[in-house]
Amino acid sequence: MSSVSDHDLVRQILAGNKDAYALVVQNHGQKIYSFVCRMVREPDLSRDLAQEVFVRAYTSLNTFDGSKALGPWLYKIALNLVRDHFRKNKDISLRSISLEEISVRAECSPEDFWMAREKQMLLQQAICQLPPDLGEALALRFFHDMSFEEMAHILGVSLSAAKMRVYRGLEKMVDILEGEEG
Repeated sequence: MSSVSDHDLVRQILAGNKDAYALVVQNHGQKIYSFVCRMVREPDLSRDLAQEVFVRAYTSLNTFDGSKALGPWLYKIALNLVRDHFRKNKDISLRSISLEEISVRAECSPEDFWMAREKQMLLQQAICQLPPDLGEALALRFFHDMSFEEMAHILGVSLSAAKMRVYRGLEKMVDILEGEEG
């Protein structure tokens, strides 16, 4: 991470320093890619969409509210791009997660490793079965450690609606997971 704040970088970019944008991409690129990849499940497409996030952010940086954090603004652009992608490609369904896409701590025993990996796969597959608005909320909350306030801003909903989406998403996940056990 750069020691220069996002707000300083935005000011530098708007003043004409295009090199400062590389630091924005460096600071946020992996998080945005990870978020997009969780939603579309295709690494190549995710890279393309993540790049498009930064292109759109750059071209509309003059509309960014400097009193807010840059990260949630980038997530909101990413979410809108993913939604547009699924709207344009209605025949695409979310795929189940592959083993290569799951990160699990390697310092545990082999048995614990495979059990944790299987649990992560089940959770990821359950999230993919949720309606998009609930899956998006759970991904932001639990995979990207967003606060409810940040989630509400990114999703374009009220704070109570963001909390409700997480609550309903968790309820539906329990139903999905209990259905698979029975």
